[in-house]
Amino acid sequence: MTKIKINAINVSGTVPETFTIQKKEHYLNTKKRIKKQRPLMVTLEGPTCVGKGFTVKQIMRTLQGLIQKLGLRVKIISFGKMIRDLLEKDQGFYELHGPTVLGGDLLPDNVAIELFTKAHRRIRRSKKSDIIIIDGFFRTIGQIVWGQENGFIQAGDIVYSLGANEETCLKRLAHRNEKSREKRQDGDIAKFEKRFNDHSKTVGELRRRFKKLGVKTHIIDANQDIAEHIATTILSDLLPEIFKILKT
Repeated sequence: MTKIKINAINVSGTVPETFTIQKKEHYLNTKKRIKKQRPLMVTLEGPTCVGKGFTVKQIMRTLQGLIQKLGLRVKIISFGKMIRDLLEKDQGFYELHGPTVLGGDLLPDNVAIELFTKAHRRIRRSKKSDIIIIDGFFRTIGQIVWGQENGFIQAGDIVYSLGANEETCLKRLAHRNEKSREKRQDGDIAKFEKRFNDHSKTVGELRRRFKKLGVKTHIIDANQDIAEHIATTILSDLLPEIFKILKT
Protein backbone atom coordinates (compact mmCIF):
# COMPACT_ATOMS: atom_id res chain seq x y z
CA MET A 1 0.00 0.00 0.00
CA THR A 2 1.31 3.46 -0.84
CA LYS A 3 1.95 5.60 2.23
CA ILE A 4 1.24 9.30 1.89
CA LYS A 5 3.86 11.65 3.28
CA ILE A 6 3.72 15.43 3.02
CA ASN A 7 6.44 17.80 4.25
CA ALA A 8 8.00 14.97 6.23
CA ILE A 9 4.82 14.56 8.28
CA ASN A 10 3.53 11.03 8.63
CA VAL A 11 -0.19 11.74 8.31
CA SER A 12 -1.27 8.24 9.27
CA GLY A 13 0.06 8.39 12.85
CA THR A 14 -0.72 10.35 15.98
CA VAL A 15 0.52 13.86 16.69
CA PRO A 16 3.98 13.68 18.34
CA GLU A 17 4.15 15.23 21.81
CA THR A 18 7.14 17.34 20.77
CA PHE A 19 5.05 19.30 18.24
CA THR A 20 4.26 22.91 18.99
CA ILE A 21 0.63 24.02 18.91
CA GLN A 22 1.18 25.57 15.48
CA LYS A 23 2.75 22.40 14.12
CA LYS A 24 -0.02 20.28 15.64
CA GLU A 25 -2.64 22.42 13.88
CA HIS A 26 -0.79 22.09 10.60
CA TYR A 27 -0.52 18.32 11.14
CA LEU A 28 -4.23 17.91 11.80
CA ASN A 29 -5.17 20.20 8.90
CA THR A 30 -2.94 18.13 6.62
CA LYS A 31 -4.75 14.95 7.69
CA LYS A 32 -8.11 16.60 7.09
CA ARG A 33 -7.05 17.89 3.67
CA ILE A 34 -5.81 14.49 2.52
CA LYS A 35 -8.99 12.80 3.73
CA LYS A 36 -11.06 15.39 1.88
CA GLN A 37 -9.09 14.91 -1.32
CA ARG A 38 -10.18 11.28 -1.64
CA PRO A 39 -13.36 11.09 -3.74
CA LEU A 40 -16.34 8.96 -2.84
CA MET A 41 -16.06 5.74 -4.83
CA VAL A 42 -19.40 4.50 -6.19
CA THR A 43 -19.43 1.12 -7.93
CA LEU A 44 -22.16 -0.36 -10.10
CA GLU A 45 -21.97 -4.14 -10.04
CA GLY A 46 -24.10 -6.60 -11.94
CA PRO A 47 -24.30 -9.27 -14.66
CA THR A 48 -23.65 -8.67 -18.32
CA CYS A 49 -26.39 -6.75 -20.16
CA VAL A 50 -28.09 -5.69 -16.93
CA GLY A 51 -27.84 -2.04 -17.96
CA LYS A 52 -24.97 -0.63 -15.87
CA GLY A 53 -23.71 1.69 -18.59
CA PHE A 54 -27.17 3.07 -19.42
CA THR A 55 -27.87 3.53 -15.71
CA VAL A 56 -24.71 5.64 -15.35
CA LYS A 57 -25.83 7.79 -18.30
CA GLN A 58 -29.22 8.37 -16.67
CA ILE A 59 -27.58 9.29 -13.37
CA MET A 60 -25.22 11.75 -15.06
CA ARG A 61 -28.09 13.32 -16.99
CA THR A 62 -29.92 14.01 -13.74
CA LEU A 63 -26.79 15.33 -12.01
CA GLN A 64 -25.99 17.88 -14.73
CA GLY A 65 -27.68 20.68 -12.80
CA LEU A 66 -25.54 20.07 -9.72
CA ILE A 67 -22.45 19.71 -11.87
CA GLN A 68 -23.03 22.96 -13.75
CA LYS A 69 -24.51 25.17 -11.01
CA LEU A 70 -22.79 23.92 -7.84
CA GLY A 71 -19.53 22.62 -9.24
CA LEU A 72 -20.04 18.96 -8.34
CA ARG A 73 -17.13 17.02 -9.84
CA VAL A 74 -18.09 13.54 -11.03
CA LYS A 75 -15.83 11.25 -13.05
CA ILE A 76 -16.61 7.86 -14.58
CA ILE A 77 -14.48 4.78 -15.10
CA SER A 78 -16.33 2.64 -17.63
CA PHE A 79 -14.16 -0.44 -17.51
CA GLY A 80 -16.00 -2.46 -20.14
CA LYS A 81 -15.87 0.37 -22.67
CA MET A 82 -12.18 0.83 -21.99
CA ILE A 83 -11.54 -2.84 -22.81
CA ARG A 84 -13.66 -2.68 -25.96
CA ASP A 85 -11.75 0.38 -27.15
CA LEU A 86 -8.42 -1.37 -26.55
CA LEU A 87 -9.56 -4.45 -28.44
CA GLU A 88 -10.54 -2.27 -31.37
CA LYS A 89 -7.59 0.14 -31.44
CA ASP A 90 -4.61 -1.65 -29.83
CA GLN A 91 -3.39 -4.58 -31.90
CA GLY A 92 -0.98 -5.76 -29.21
CA PHE A 93 -3.74 -5.81 -26.59
CA TYR A 94 -6.03 -7.62 -29.01
CA GLU A 95 -3.46 -10.32 -29.70
CA LEU A 96 -2.72 -10.84 -26.01
CA HIS A 97 -6.21 -10.66 -24.54
CA GLY A 98 -8.69 -10.84 -27.40
CA PRO A 99 -9.13 -14.63 -27.18
CA THR A 100 -9.89 -14.37 -23.46
CA VAL A 101 -12.41 -11.54 -23.66
CA LEU A 102 -14.02 -12.64 -26.90
CA GLY A 103 -14.36 -16.12 -25.44
CA GLY A 104 -16.57 -14.73 -22.68
CA ASP A 105 -14.02 -14.71 -19.86
CA LEU A 106 -12.86 -11.84 -17.68
CA LEU A 107 -9.37 -10.44 -18.01
CA PRO A 108 -6.85 -11.83 -15.50
CA ASP A 109 -6.84 -9.77 -12.32
CA ASN A 110 -3.31 -8.46 -12.83
CA VAL A 111 -4.20 -7.10 -16.28
CA ALA A 112 -7.53 -5.64 -15.12
CA ILE A 113 -5.88 -4.00 -12.11
CA GLU A 114 -3.20 -2.39 -14.26
CA LEU A 115 -5.82 -0.94 -16.63
CA PHE A 116 -7.97 0.32 -13.75
CA THR A 117 -4.96 1.94 -12.07
CA LYS A 118 -4.05 3.79 -15.27
CA ALA A 119 -7.63 5.00 -15.73
CA HIS A 120 -7.82 6.19 -12.14
CA ARG A 121 -4.46 7.93 -12.43
CA ARG A 122 -5.61 9.82 -15.53
CA ILE A 123 -8.71 11.02 -13.69
CA ARG A 124 -6.78 12.16 -10.63
CA ARG A 125 -4.22 13.99 -12.73
CA SER A 126 -6.76 15.88 -14.81
CA LYS A 127 -8.99 17.48 -12.19
CA LYS A 128 -10.03 16.87 -8.62
CA SER A 129 -13.07 14.63 -8.25
CA ASP A 130 -15.79 14.57 -5.62
CA ILE A 131 -17.20 11.25 -6.85
CA ILE A 132 -15.84 8.53 -9.10
CA ILE A 133 -18.46 6.18 -10.54
CA ILE A 134 -17.03 2.79 -11.48
CA ASP A 135 -18.80 0.58 -14.00
CA GLY A 136 -17.40 -2.88 -14.68
CA PHE A 137 -14.54 -3.25 -12.21
CA PHE A 138 -14.34 -5.02 -8.82
CA ARG A 139 -15.79 -8.12 -10.43
CA THR A 140 -13.63 -10.65 -8.59
CA ILE A 141 -12.57 -11.21 -5.00
CA GLY A 142 -8.97 -10.56 -6.04
CA GLN A 143 -9.89 -7.14 -7.40
CA ILE A 144 -11.80 -6.27 -4.23
CA VAL A 145 -8.91 -7.34 -1.98
CA TRP A 146 -6.48 -5.31 -4.08
CA GLY A 147 -8.82 -2.31 -3.99
CA GLN A 148 -9.06 -2.44 -0.21
CA GLU A 149 -5.32 -2.83 0.27
CA ASN A 150 -4.57 0.13 -1.99
CA GLY A 151 -7.25 2.54 -0.83
CA PHE A 152 -9.65 2.22 -3.76
CA ILE A 153 -12.32 0.66 -1.54
CA GLN A 154 -12.96 1.64 2.04
CA ALA A 155 -15.74 1.88 4.58
CA GLY A 156 -18.26 4.52 3.52
CA ASP A 157 -17.91 3.90 -0.19
CA ILE A 158 -21.00 2.65 -2.00
CA VAL A 159 -21.79 -0.35 -4.18
CA TYR A 160 -25.04 -0.72 -6.07
CA SER A 161 -25.46 -4.37 -7.01
CA LEU A 162 -27.93 -4.67 -9.87
CA GLY A 163 -29.77 -7.97 -9.75
CA ALA A 164 -31.80 -9.17 -12.72
CA ASN A 165 -32.89 -12.51 -14.09
CA GLU A 166 -31.60 -14.00 -17.32
CA GLU A 167 -34.76 -13.16 -19.25
CA THR A 168 -34.44 -9.45 -18.48
CA CYS A 169 -30.77 -9.37 -19.46
CA LEU A 170 -31.46 -11.27 -22.67
CA LYS A 171 -34.13 -8.72 -23.64
CA ARG A 172 -31.65 -5.91 -23.03
CA LEU A 173 -29.03 -7.77 -25.05
CA ALA A 174 -31.46 -8.08 -27.98
CA HIS A 175 -32.41 -4.41 -27.70
CA ARG A 176 -28.77 -3.37 -27.61
CA ASN A 177 -27.87 -5.52 -30.61
CA GLU A 178 -30.75 -4.01 -32.54
CA LYS A 179 -30.18 -0.36 -31.64
CA SER A 180 -26.47 -0.01 -30.99
CA ARG A 181 -23.81 0.42 -33.65
CA GLU A 182 -21.13 -0.63 -31.19
CA LYS A 183 -19.86 -4.20 -31.53
CA ARG A 184 -19.83 -5.92 -28.18
CA GLN A 185 -17.80 -8.96 -27.10
CA ASP A 186 -20.84 -10.38 -25.31
CA GLY A 187 -23.14 -9.78 -28.27
CA ASP A 188 -24.05 -13.39 -28.96
CA ILE A 189 -26.03 -15.83 -26.83
CA ALA A 190 -23.23 -18.29 -26.04
CA LYS A 191 -20.91 -15.61 -24.66
CA PHE A 192 -23.78 -13.92 -22.86
CA GLU A 193 -24.75 -17.14 -21.10
CA LYS A 194 -21.19 -17.85 -20.00
CA ARG A 195 -20.70 -14.39 -18.55
CA PHE A 196 -24.15 -14.34 -16.95
CA ASN A 197 -23.67 -17.75 -15.32
CA ASP A 198 -20.14 -16.92 -14.14
CA HIS A 199 -21.47 -13.79 -12.45
CA SER A 200 -24.33 -15.73 -10.83
CA LYS A 201 -21.80 -18.05 -9.19
CA THR A 202 -19.73 -15.24 -7.65
CA VAL A 203 -22.14 -12.37 -6.91
CA GLY A 204 -23.07 -13.62 -3.42
CA GLU A 205 -19.44 -13.72 -2.30
CA LEU A 206 -18.74 -10.33 -3.89
CA ARG A 207 -21.58 -8.74 -1.92
CA ARG A 208 -20.45 -10.37 1.32
CA ARG A 209 -16.90 -9.14 0.81
CA PHE A 210 -18.04 -5.57 0.15
CA LYS A 211 -20.19 -5.58 3.29
CA LYS A 212 -17.34 -7.02 5.36
CA LEU A 213 -15.20 -4.04 4.36
CA GLY A 214 -17.85 -1.60 5.56
CA VAL A 215 -18.89 -0.60 2.05
CA LYS A 216 -22.53 0.44 1.82
CA THR A 217 -23.90 -2.32 -0.39
CA HIS A 218 -27.37 -1.91 -1.90
CA ILE A 219 -29.10 -4.60 -3.93
CA ILE A 220 -31.25 -3.06 -6.67
CA ASP A 221 -34.06 -4.87 -8.48
CA ALA A 222 -32.80 -4.38 -12.03
CA ASN A 223 -35.68 -6.28 -13.61
CA GLN A 224 -37.58 -2.99 -13.55
CA ASP A 225 -37.20 -0.03 -15.89
CA ILE A 226 -33.72 1.50 -15.89
CA ALA A 227 -34.68 5.18 -16.14
CA GLU A 228 -37.83 5.06 -13.99
CA HIS A 229 -36.64 2.68 -11.27
CA ILE A 230 -32.96 1.72 -11.24
CA ALA A 231 -31.45 5.15 -11.84
CA THR A 232 -33.97 6.95 -9.64
CA THR A 233 -33.48 4.46 -6.79
CA ILE A 234 -29.73 4.97 -6.92
CA LEU A 235 -30.09 8.76 -7.08
CA SER A 236 -32.48 8.79 -4.10
CA ASP A 237 -29.83 7.05 -2.05
CA LEU A 238 -26.89 8.98 -3.48
CA LEU A 239 -28.20 12.54 -3.23
CA PRO A 240 -27.77 12.86 0.57
CA GLU A 241 -24.13 11.83 0.15
CA ILE A 242 -23.73 14.40 -2.64
CA PHE A 243 -25.12 17.19 -0.49
CA LYS A 244 -22.71 16.26 2.30
CA ILE A 245 -19.84 16.57 -0.20
CA LEU A 246 -21.06 19.95 -1.46
CA LYS A 247 -21.24 21.31 2.11
CA THR A 248 -17.59 20.51 2.85
